[in-house]
Amino acid sequence: MTIILLDDDPITNIINQKVVSSFFPEDSIDVFTNPKQAISCIENMVNEKILLFLDLNMPVLNGWEVLAYLDTHERFDNIKVIIVSSTPTEGDKRRSYKHSRVKSFIIKPLTYPKVEKLKNDLLLQN
Repeated sequence: MTIILLDDDPITNIINQKVVSSFFPEDSIDVFTNPKQAISCIENMVNEKILLFLDLNMPVLNGWEVLAYLDTHERFDNIKVIIVSSTPTEGDKRRSYKHSRVKSFIIKPLTYPKVEKLKNDLLLQN
């Protein structure tokens, strides 16, 4: 599996990469601050399982636009999305779960306990 961290803040990506790699040491992790670059990478990963940690509030393309793009192509059915947001609302949570690929909604920052719970939940979903 490939893990993609997509957040426009480089410092957040560094922290997230450290935490996530502790629980997914066997998986490769790609880090992006630009959503268009992340989508370009994803488009080249046909049939590969992808776990995408997606920030909602980003310039260029926000997380909602990334989700909408992924939802328009069946070839992206191999992608599971974890929303990671610093400004969550109940509306954001409800809206995110309308996308079948969204498996969890985590409030920033990512922490070891949050990612451990996420990994256990993902194992139960498979």
